Amino acid sequence: MRRTGVTLDGVTDDTNNFQKALNACNGRLYIPKGTIKTTAQVDVPAGTEIVCDAGATISAGANYHALNCKGSVTITGLKMTRADAAQNSSWKAINVDNAVQALPANSRVIVRDCVITGFDIGVYVDGGAAPNVDFFELSSSRIVINNLGTGGGASVRPTVAGNNCAQVVIRDNRLDASATGAVNNIYAIGSSKVDVIQNWIRRGHAVKVLSNAAHPVEQLRVIGNQMPDVNIALICQADATPIRLVEIHDNLVDTPTTAVSDVGCVYLGILNAVAGAKAYEVVMASGNVFKNVPYSVWYPVMTVGNAFGTLVLGGNYYFDTSTADVGNYSIVNHGSLGTYDRLITANEAIVGNAHTRSYLQDRGGFTTFDIGPNIRERHRLEPRHSRDSTHAAGRAVRRYEAQGESKNDRTSDRAAVGVETLAPAQREKRARPGLFFSERQANAR
Repeated sequence: MRRTGVTLDGVTDDTNNFQKALNACNGRLYIPKGTIKTTAQVDVPAGTEIVCDAGATISAGANYHALNCKGSVTITGLKMTRADAAQNSSWKAINVDNAVQALPANSRVIVRDCVITGFDIGVYVDGGAAPNVDFFELSSSRIVINNLGTGGGASVRPTVAGNNCAQVVIRDNRLDASATGAVNNIYAIGSSKVDVIQNWIRRGHAVKVLSNAAHPVEQLRVIGNQMPDVNIALICQADATPIRLVEIHDNLVDTPTTAVSDVGCVYLGILNAVAGAKAYEVVMASGNVFKNVPYSVWYPVMTVGNAFGTLVLGGNYYFDTSTADVGNYSIVNHGSLGTYDRLITANEAIVGNAHTRSYLQDRGGFTTFDIGPNIRERHRLEPRHSRDSTHAAGRAVRRYEAQGESKNDRTSDRAAVGVETLAPAQREKRARPGLFFSERQANAR
């Protein structure tokens, strides 16, 4: 860095000399503590590893991608900043895009322990139709995108996008979407396997995953995340090819601002018809805590001629959920078109106020049912530590006791689907302090 003339003083324009350092680094560049000021895009050669001292920073300007990566890249410990700007744009801090330049086959993108603030999109990876990205990982990083942004294009300004990759892993991050104009937070289109694990995700649609005409989604796992102040926890859309397996476990969704047009906090839909196969084969969910969801929680919605496979729900906990005063909402709901094969539930629990709706309205239009036993619910919360995580994540640990039918303490529709609803007085007694994790706990590192 010093040999190529990079000053690291945060005042001098280091763009050209920083580019020279990357071109000459022979695959590995060490950035010491200091601030690199750039005024234009800097290209990162394929196969480069960037390793940073604490305090190593890139300070970028408006209207360009800060780092444009031309293939495999590993970036560790870098801070990237840009001033918020009131504009409708999609400039990225880290851009790895097959549409900008053809990426080499089998590219791998790894971003770890980074802090990114002020950009329209934090990290954007798109492997193209091949796809040319085998693996994309974002881990142990913090991203806060442009808070003055006024909207976005097709990618709608996510904190992170992993499109057309063989595998995407988003793990142990703090991801904060814009307060204005943001739609999606984590975004993935056409990636075969997507893991979203133990993140703190705030604002926007927390996770949005789509298949596309070239690539079905073979597996999506959303596990152990905390989602305060989001619009929707998860949106999936099958686009001409199926989303085969979806697993949703041990997440905390706290007071989402779901709009009435969204209907469901977990939305499983269709963008374009899937021919010759179920749009979704299996969706499994367990151990999730939903707090103050205004409309439905689970909402598969098909189009004419499309089929939804099996929905398996076990041990999920709903606190003052599905409470809208008007409309036909229930915790489990679905659209009026297409077909819905099977619903399996067991050990589902509701703590509800006077406005809480039914668990499942008239058993809906599922072709077959496997409804589990009624349960008595009691719970406690314990921290869960990941061996490779830099912060504690939360996990709801519940113990259930099966009990027999009783017409005196549950409504008929909830008894039919194996759910006990507590009266308001009982709910207040059991909802003791510490039921849900605080932001301070969520941010502990």
